[in-house]
Amino acid sequence: MLSRNARGSHVRLNWTWPGFVKQAERDAGLRSDGLTTAEREELRRENRILREEREILKQPREIWRFLGYYA
Repeated sequence: MLSRNARGSHVRLNWTWPGFVKQAERDAGLRSDGLTTAEREELRRENRILREEREILKQPREIWRFLGYYA
């Protein structure tokens, strides 16, 4: 669910009291209907690394030049 102010920026409205309580319950192991905070952070790190790797692979000429194949 998105708040009225968050609709334009696609920010999830997860900081409501019920959302906060549900996330705390997930982190404590009392719920299994979503990701824990640690799992979310790990996925964010993995996604950041994948985005960086994808950007590197989009520019093969610079890679080949770095490796000495292009002048």
